[in-house]
Amino acid sequence: VAARELGISKEVLELFPSEFEESELGMIPKGWEVKELISLVKQLKPGTNYQPDRVEDGIPFVNGRHIQDGFLDLTDIKYITEDEYKRVHKIWQPEAYDVLITRIGTLGKVGVILESDLPLALHYNSIDIKADKLSHQFLYFLLKSDFFQKQFHMYKKHAVQEFITIEAVEQLNIVLPNAEKVIKLLGDYFNNIFDSIENNTIQIRTLQKTRDTLLPKLLSGELDVSELEMETL
Repeated sequence: VAARELGISKEVLELFPSEFEESELGMIPKGWEVKELISLVKQLKPGTNYQPDRVEDGIPFVNGRHIQDGFLDLTDIKYITEDEYKRVHKIWQPEAYDVLITRIGTLGKVGVILESDLPLALHYNSIDIKADKLSHQFLYFLLKSDFFQKQFHMYKKHAVQEFITIEAVEQLNIVLPNAEKVIKLLGDYFNNIFDSIENNTIQIRTLQKTRDTLLPKLLSGELDVSELEMETL
């Protein structure tokens, strides 16, 4: 009955513990492990605190407000030159499928960099996380979970804006099953959901780009649609 209500098979449900046990974080599924975030990722670094000059065109300079609905919205973006980009990202660069999380002002917004977003420079109010032992899809959903977000906000400090230090983020905990089979199962599940979201996002971006290209031409009369045949419902 439980499997049917959850929409999963009985075999899958039996992979998960039916009991809980005490941990340093309270009650967790029996046999699962508490791990620090830093132990599961390849890199966890803030963007640059250097303020490069902005230019009309160039490389996007992304800050926390550009993280929207799990991805980047670059429709209202400022740019920097390639020379400035090399200066602010001399040691490491944002890459496709890095996971970002905001740490200053609005805390805990999570987004993923897509290939089409690159190259980009990152402001210090966001953290770039490169996945390692977990897929970027799995990591994305873990960082968005209520469990992680509650921890994240517990460590916030107050200045002009609320913020959380990099050191605190590194020490935040993730609860994971200790069975590779369960991790793979969860990973496959998260990957499928994320891929659907990503495909929808790409389609929306394509439609927006088409709209932004055609609309000015329609308004200026450059594009004539007077003889275009339209189907009516």
